[in-house]
Amino acid sequence: MKILDSLFPGVTSDIFLQSYWTQQVCTTVPGAGSRQPLISIEEIDAVIAGAQLNPDDIKLAKDGSIIPGSRYTEKGVINVCRLLDYYRNGATIILKRLDLHMYKLAEFCRRLEQELHGVREVYINAYLTPPAAQGFPAHYDDHDVFILQEHGEKDWKIYSCMADFPTADIPYNLAPSYIDTPPTEVRLGAGMALYMPRGFVHEARTGDSHSIHLTVTIVPVTYSEILTEMATLLAGNISVARQTLPADYFSSTSTPAMPDAMLTALSGSLLKEALVQKDITGFKKPLVGGLFNHIFHDRQITAGSILATRPYLRYQLKTSEDTLMLDFYGKTIRLPAVVKEDLYFVLKSSTFRVNDMNGMLDEESCLILVSSLVEEGFLEVVQY
Repeated sequence: MKILDSLFPGVTSDIFLQSYWTQQVCTTVPGAGSRQPLISIEEIDAVIAGAQLNPDDIKLAKDGSIIPGSRYTEKGVINVCRLLDYYRNGATIILKRLDLHMYKLAEFCRRLEQELHGVREVYINAYLTPPAAQGFPAHYDDHDVFILQEHGEKDWKIYSCMADFPTADIPYNLAPSYIDTPPTEVRLGAGMALYMPRGFVHEARTGDSHSIHLTVTIVPVTYSEILTEMATLLAGNISVARQTLPADYFSSTSTPAMPDAMLTALSGSLLKEALVQKDITGFKKPLVGGLFNHIFHDRQITAGSILATRPYLRYQLKTSEDTLMLDFYGKTIRLPAVVKEDLYFVLKSSTFRVNDMNGMLDEESCLILVSSLVEEGFLEVVQY
């Protein structure tokens, strides 16, 4: 089942993407059913008490103020007892980028990235809030979020949208008029979810219970980023784009015009190339379970072995006359152009055997290619 089909009972992924995504708030209807928690209290306890977290991985907030890390760390190590003292006294504990510490949360993020397609990244922070407490005042975010209530309850107030598609580059500006209209109030219980597009002003507070919720952050790719990429490509590929403007360009009474060659390029293949060049693969926690088992036991891949591209893998393939560049997990694998047909076969196949590959490579070369891709973490062996 798709993640988007499981978050809001009665709202399919198609309906969500058509009617809610980037447009309006969506929440679980009380009594409509709920999902299973992604994380247990025991797992949260193990992360805080047992994992070797860096002080930068944790933040404390109380009534709108951030508590300095120096108050709950010693010599660069988190003092869990002090951390819990602050929690008992009303502070919210934020576990940042929990997906980097828990494989199943990293997998959740990669799955959601695939379902949402053109987003740069999905990551997860966890919020632990004691009863009758509020970590942050009303604010808006520059990214869309899914709020997944895991344990306990939390009351949310959501105000009218105050900023149209804010980004980190636009100065934060919360106008006091956001309180002029009554907020929508939502109580999230365990297993319920809430979606908020960026720009919606919101605040949350606990009642009588402790609360754990996950904030699933969606980092977007915007039209302005693609235009910036297109401008870079234009300057590199179209000589007229590098020409000096006419002397009367700014003083002319007529509307300044762009050369036809530039307009043709902008409306043609340049957009497609900009989408290719805009790297949304980036570095994310590699989902490469079983890789060390393969390497340590030196298990041999044969012509009859069954292989597959690792699930939820985001990659880009760039081609030149004599080289293929495969980008994934923040690295680039360069391959000779002669492997092109066989590599395309691999990329298009859900599962395959080496002896099914029918490009220009012979069997021995195919084995070398797929063995390399397995060791790099791109492919996994389904059956030796």
